[in-house]
Amino acid sequence: MVKPPKSAEADDSLQNGPHVDDQDPAFEWICTLFGVLFRESRAKDLYNAVGAHMLSKLWSRVTPEQLILLRMFTMWAVSSTTRAPTQEEAGEIRSLPVGTFEFVKSTWTYIITAGDEDRPDEADEFRKKVWIELENEAKLMLLDVLGEFTVGHTQLDAAGTQELLLSLLEELQRVWEFGRQNSPPRNTRVTGVTAQPLSGEPFGYRSGLIRVIGNLSFRHTEHQDLVREQGYLPLFLNHCNIDETNPMIREWSLVALRNLCEGNEANQEYINALRPQGMDAASNAALEKAKMRADIGEDGKVKLSKEE
Repeated sequence: MVKPPKSAEADDSLQNGPHVDDQDPAFEWICTLFGVLFRESRAKDLYNAVGAHMLSKLWSRVTPEQLILLRMFTMWAVSSTTRAPTQEEAGEIRSLPVGTFEFVKSTWTYIITAGDEDRPDEADEFRKKVWIELENEAKLMLLDVLGEFTVGHTQLDAAGTQELLLSLLEELQRVWEFGRQNSPPRNTRVTGVTAQPLSGEPFGYRSGLIRVIGNLSFRHTEHQDLVREQGYLPLFLNHCNIDETNPMIREWSLVALRNLCEGNEANQEYINALRPQGMDAASNAALEKAKMRADIGEDGKVKLSKEE
């Protein structure tokens, strides 16, 4: 089979992604086709077209066909945002195809909806477990996509990003509270047993949530203030420990803390005020790891500042 031609309009970013088999011309044609459709803002239409029929009794909010489409979309999104710019693109700010961010945000918001009012009652428990796995995989892929789209998010809709931020914070709060109530043993290194995520929380889920929240808070005063005003700042200190079910969560939490505090004196004072009130040693160490220190200004207020 002949491979697709390499042209300026071909979606080389998807073809050259890390998971593409260069020896499979058929797959390259598929990647090229989907790349064209995604760039023409067809992602939402394609996703809806392979959704459950209105008369279907499918309990899951994601069909197997939609999951396959999300895999292709994730491959395209990640590779297209990380590839080197062409000569024509040099110096320009890349923008997403119209409606793409809204599609990802609305799909994410729907999948994480609390409650089961939209689900049929007839589904048995075994099928529910299978379908929950579909949703978990979709959540992780959407977080991967959002992690790429929210880097340098100045081109994204302001109202949409704030709505997304609130949904991410609420979800992080939910899984953290659930984790506190169902804490598994963490000493897996001694026993040699592989750590398993909590029921209902996919592996690496919190790391993905914190990554996107940190991106949305980067040099964005309104988002930084929103996190503090809604009472979510302590969440990031609570995740500055090593968690074998959430790789890199400590590192992403430190990045998020720096982004939340950079240029925001109110957030710096809020976090520093928590330290004398019994914060654990790990949280204190997290601030030191983030290269921040507490100073008393001329006005007598405690301030957090970066260490040189």
